[in-house]
Amino acid sequence: MSVERVQDSDRIIKAIQQVLEQGRNGWTFYAPARPEFLAQRWLAICAAGVGTTYVDYSGARARGLLLGLFVPCMITGVEQALEYLWLELPSYRRYAHALTVLAAFEQDAKARGCKQIIVGSSQFVRPEVMRRFYRRLGYVPHAEAFRKDI
Repeated sequence: MSVERVQDSDRIIKAIQQVLEQGRNGWTFYAPARPEFLAQRWLAICAAGVGTTYVDYSGARARGLLLGLFVPCMITGVEQALEYLWLELPSYRRYAHALTVLAAFEQDAKARGCKQIIVGSSQFVRPEVMRRFYRRLGYVPHAEAFRKDI
């Protein structure tokens, strides 16, 4: 098991495809996901120098990934790190190694001079469990988002 900061576009695409394809059974929310579209958009963000891809590997297979953004807050100018997407296969979520992805992201945020890390959680991933999880790691509630299908 290892976490890598992946920069090669082919490896990023492959990791996104592997995790989404393996996770479709456990993530009903991501069933309609389009890995190629996500990879294309994410690669553009990485090319701009503000995105980093963290991949949790088991052998040659990706079992998790975190897409992290490093940008200043548009209101205050404070450097911050934003978790754009963090997926761990459901069968690996309860293991400590899943935290190594978040730890690598936090380490890079500190090294880049970020003063805040903002992470999110989908309402489809047992929100009460995720709130406890993040609070145990020192995170505090930051915002609440709402969605409306039109």
